[in-house]
Amino acid sequence: MLTKDTKPDEKGGAKEAMQVIPLRPDTPEMFKAALKAPPPSPTPDLGDAVSRAADGALVVRTTAAPRGEQLLSVETQE
Repeated sequence: MLTKDTKPDEKGGAKEAMQVIPLRPDTPEMFKAALKAPPPSPTPDLGDAVSRAADGALVVRTTAAPRGEQLLSVETQE
């Protein structure tokens, strides 16, 4: 039972990620390395990246989305 003057003991701190499915012995080394890699660091928003075809008939645009994704759009000029 808790009293107002004491706190419960904190045990262990933060939990570590545990592996749910064990790796098979034939798992590729690059895949194992990717599982251990840290998440990517945030990059500054540089705006849209635009590429145009030589004849100007096609425009490919990459736009940053809110959750770190990128949106790819292709526009045709008529």
